[in-house]
Amino acid sequence: MLAHAPVVGRPYRSKRQKPCSACRRRRVCCVREGNSACALCSRRGLDCVVEPSTEKNKNASEKSRPSKAPPRNPSPCRDYFSVNTTIPPASTRRVSEQHVFQYVGPSGDYDPYILLHRSQEGAVREGVIHWSWQRVSKNSHYPIHFLGFPAEHLDAIPTYYPQNKIEAVIGPYREALINAFFDVVHKSFPVLGPQTPFTIPNHSPLLVSIYCLAQPYHPPAQSVDPWLFTDFNKQALPIETHTAKLETVEAALLFAQRHASLIRAPTMPGMSSEVGSLVGIGHDLGLNVDSEHWDISMSEKRRRRRLWWGIFNEDKWTAFVLGRPSHLRDSDANVAMLKLSDFAPEGSELPPPDNLAPAKVFIAMTELSVILSEILSTFYTVKAIHEHSVGLEQLENSCTEFESKLETWRISHLDPLIREKLFPDPTGLSLSASFL
Repeated sequence: MLAHAPVVGRPYRSKRQKPCSACRRRRVCCVREGNSACALCSRRGLDCVVEPSTEKNKNASEKSRPSKAPPRNPSPCRDYFSVNTTIPPASTRRVSEQHVFQYVGPSGDYDPYILLHRSQEGAVREGVIHWSWQRVSKNSHYPIHFLGFPAEHLDAIPTYYPQNKIEAVIGPYREALINAFFDVVHKSFPVLGPQTPFTIPNHSPLLVSIYCLAQPYHPPAQSVDPWLFTDFNKQALPIETHTAKLETVEAALLFAQRHASLIRAPTMPGMSSEVGSLVGIGHDLGLNVDSEHWDISMSEKRRRRRLWWGIFNEDKWTAFVLGRPSHLRDSDANVAMLKLSDFAPEGSELPPPDNLAPAKVFIAMTELSVILSEILSTFYTVKAIHEHSVGLEQLENSCTEFESKLETWRISHLDPLIREKLFPDPTGLSLSASFL
């Protein structure tokens, strides 16, 4: 309830009715009736409190302030949402946790070559423009920087962000669903790498994606309406693209693997545009740039490689299956191919025994996706089909080349996995079917 008596007058714009503290900090319209909590506080479960001294202090300060003095900008408030930086700061790096960091590309209004000459990292305030920056590579040929902006400037978590009612619904099954995910789903799609049920970030879209994929493998939880998961993530993930983190990519990648709740045509409408958004998030976070020599932890370097190649796999196979153009060009990425160490905990070069075979499967699928990418660019682009007719001999040479690459892939990856006779079989039928 409000901490003041009801006021008569039109909502918010009346000088007699002040906005509550939460709405004032967010600079949004405070809509309320009588003595009830406003719409924002009701939706977010916040205490709707009006500070009676705010207007008085403001008037007093305005009287004492010179008439030509610029208005003071209130400092951003983050009591409702915590955004981690994309690049974990080094021990000597000073970074505000109120900023969301995005990759600085070779073109744009923030030039990486100019930032290279700035002597000290940190926050920059220029009037109403607030930003900060981090340097993760001093390579003069291609300096790597990340810019941080206040989450409020990126439209983070607006009032229409969906309420997470899922945790209350799946409460009795939560632990079992997470265990089922790691026992079954993670074995076939180990994009989370060395993470365990005890190390998963408390990130709502990521957890919802895990529940969504694990539900078919935990019968007691199948009484839960699967559309709860779909509805939440289809609202939350597009909003979180404004303030994307690595957890956002993990959530989107896993959510893209969901089973269709209804068998119809098309089975997964809008999947190509969904993958396009995922590709855009990856570019915002700089996942397409090799991070081997960056000043970040080894665990994040490995995580970034897993996520980039996860995006690559999803993009290429979605393009192939749906008959859509790929969103990725080979010239826009230089990330090294995955290794077993990319699925290992920091300080180790091999993943745990339970994750060794899944890591090999993921690497095999990635190598196969690289071949698929070449096939798509050779035979399935618009120009290849309509503008460049090739002779039979050239076509035969191209097919022979791809057959040779597929045979090499079979010998190097598929045959060793089949000989291991894994149970449960993480290759399923998809790996062999893709090869065939």
